[in-house]
Amino acid sequence: MNRRSIVSGFLTIVFCSICILIFFKIGIEEEQTSEKKIEKEQPVKTIIKQSAITLNDDYIISFFDKEIRVQLKQSETFSLQTFFEQRQILNENEESLSRIATGIYDLVIQSPFEIIERHISSVQPEYAELGLEAAFKIDKWDLKFYNPQDHSYELSFKNNGGQLIVQLIGPELSRTYEVVKQDERTYKPQTIVQFDPALKPEAKVINNEGRDGGAVTVIKREYEDGWLENETVISTDFYPPVFKVEKRGLKSAAVNNESSTVTENDTNEVEKKTEAEQKVDKKNPSQDSKQESKNDDDLWEKPEIMK
Repeated sequence: MNRRSIVSGFLTIVFCSICILIFFKIGIEEEQTSEKKIEKEQPVKTIIKQSAITLNDDYIISFFDKEIRVQLKQSETFSLQTFFEQRQILNENEESLSRIATGIYDLVIQSPFEIIERHISSVQPEYAELGLEAAFKIDKWDLKFYNPQDHSYELSFKNNGGQLIVQLIGPELSRTYEVVKQDERTYKPQTIVQFDPALKPEAKVINNEGRDGGAVTVIKREYEDGWLENETVISTDFYPPVFKVEKRGLKSAAVNNESSTVTENDTNEVEKKTEAEQKVDKKNPSQDSKQESKNDDDLWEKPEIMK
């Protein structure tokens, strides 16, 4: 009996050990499977778009010596004003802040994000391409956009030798986006001519070179598998031209000493009108006398002949 009991107990211990090993192995496999599922559910993040912004402001660029990342959560709106306030970047140099806004705007319109608020200047700045400016004014003009995607994204800011590198980071997009410009136009400035008696008769002085104006319509196209799925008009921007200002000396000594201002178009119209009148006079020298004779004849009626 003792031997049987010993053998039976030994077999029981072996069986329990085997069961424990089997359950332990199954638990490890299930844990590994769940980890793989989690990895599949979390998409790999990549750099979607990138832009480089030149800032001539050591004060502002110093804020980005260490990389700053901002999370763009799903179904939330990003405000550049709030971003600047949270990091105490606001100062009086609104041009530098507008440069940052322009760089961010360039990324956003090439993504599925939707623009909520955006402004442009009255004159196109040299650092911004026509149709791609985003002006910023503290507590007045903001840049806002909305994330309609099911995933969160990030904006990364990093100083790279005086250039601010802005990156849009997140899961790879299922669609590709293209920004297209249409109806692009250029408006040449008029010239304002100011006559100054202090200048010599043939002298010309340019006070303001003026700048071209422009207009453009910006469109965003969405493609999926190479097929155009959607086309949206983002903006229609217009910048009026800046007048060219030119000072000239007076050509006639009979003109009084007060300076006057006219546009070049007005001067051309007067000259054209004078030339036209001279041509008419040369072509029909007796036209005025004929008209006067005709007016005199109208004063007298021909007598009726009595029958």
